[in-house]
Amino acid sequence: MSTFDPALDALGRARLVAGVHATPHDLLGVHPAQHAGEAQAIKQWVGEKEAWLKTDIKITSVHDARVALESVDVFNKDKKEMLPVTPLGRYLKVLLSSSEFLFVD
Repeated sequence: MSTFDPALDALGRARLVAGVHATPHDLLGVHPAQHAGEAQAIKQWVGEKEAWLKTDIKITSVHDARVALESVDVFNKDKKEMLPVTPLGRYLKVLLSSSEFLFVD
């Protein structure tokens, strides 16, 4: 690693905050795979939802139709309440939940 240059360090932090840093791990260091369990749970949840969306629901009664429509309404409501996911948001979530995060003045 080279000598510390405050101007370059400030520029690197500004790029990181803006979400345009090309190599953020050069500035922050590599993080362990401590979030592998969380990522696996999310992948499983997505897989379950995708499988459900591909199922052919057979409607044989008014009650079945109401249950199916209620499921769609709940899905649409949840979808509206979600914030858009951005690469910077994902990175900052991992960064801030890491015990290795270094707060710099």
